[in-house]
Amino acid sequence: MMVFKLALKNLLSAGLRTWLTAFILSLTLAAMLFMQALMAGMLDEMSTIRQNEEIAGGQIWHEKYDPFDPTVLEKANAALPNEIQSMVEKGDACPLLMISGAIYPKGRFKNAMLKGINPNQECLKLDFTSLNKINGDDRLSVMIGKRYADTLGMAKGDILTIRWRTRAGAFDAVDAEITSILRTNAPVMDQGAVYLSHEVVNKMNGTLNHSTLVWVKTDRVPPHIEGWVFRDFMYLMKDTLDMVKSKQVGQSIFYGMLLFLGLIAVFDTQALAVFRRKKEIGTFMAMGMSNAKVVYMFVIEGTMYGIIATFLTLVWAGPLFWWLAEAGMSFGGASGDDWGMAFGDRFFPVFTFGRVFGAILFVNLMVIFVSFWPTKVITRMLPANALRGRIS
Repeated sequence: MMVFKLALKNLLSAGLRTWLTAFILSLTLAAMLFMQALMAGMLDEMSTIRQNEEIAGGQIWHEKYDPFDPTVLEKANAALPNEIQSMVEKGDACPLLMISGAIYPKGRFKNAMLKGINPNQECLKLDFTSLNKINGDDRLSVMIGKRYADTLGMAKGDILTIRWRTRAGAFDAVDAEITSILRTNAPVMDQGAVYLSHEVVNKMNGTLNHSTLVWVKTDRVPPHIEGWVFRDFMYLMKDTLDMVKSKQVGQSIFYGMLLFLGLIAVFDTQALAVFRRKKEIGTFMAMGMSNAKVVYMFVIEGTMYGIIATFLTLVWAGPLFWWLAEAGMSFGGASGDDWGMAFGDRFFPVFTFGRVFGAILFVNLMVIFVSFWPTKVITRMLPANALRGRIS
């Protein structure tokens, strides 16, 4: 108890130096917490959006389907086997047929992916019911994403000419009316995609009830379906998870540099204290205090920097973090779609108890370590030498 009181007295007597060192550590701790919560919030937002608007509970792919190779798309579809068809009929799965095509918005030529989907599907939290609309003059009903519509200069009610090649190799074309604009934060569901009903795209392709892939509501699917491959949520999220991991490496380097600067301040303070207080150390030893207790006193002084820094962080950064978690963060009018990422206009940093406690514990352990390092010399000091102002 006496050692603790001496350490506290010495710390407070340092005045402004103590508070400046603690404030530097506080900035480092706040930066670590914010950047970790920021990345966790982005991952949580992207996972939720991609699950609700792109992946669902998983997807069953035709064995020849490759999302990165459009040349195989013509052969990457088939009639659904009985196991999957029964899931579709129960509403637990939703088929999608994709064929390559082209569109002519306002006389221009654009390659496009024609996607046939059940207008009443319930696997994705997107509304395709406008595809049920029946138009006059034999025009088809189509939907396109908002960003794609902005790129094409098209709007709801505009007429779009669609050209495609059937499975038999013949080319055909038809006019279609944009009956609705699809609003989604998943870039894959927007860019280059024209949505029609599943039945219509099958007629265009010259097939009957064919599908390229099937969304499922859960990952409970019949195993070993011949000709089809199940891709679970984690497989389809791999690109996002890899991106987050790469960002976390850069973040670790950044707040590692901040932590290094904060710890240097503690180290310098402790090293200077040992150098300037040699006679005080010798006095304590002459009065019967062991070298270990003197070291312990200095370590407690250093540890208090971490405790004060933690308190300061909770005082000034706590309310700010709470507000960010509740109100979210904005990109100034831009959305994640502008960067090809699946998040909306706002996203919310995620501050969990484990994340906050882990960062505080890590910073304080590092402070204890750098507090002990420069005081190791005390273990070799003799009282007589210390009283003379000598280390050895």
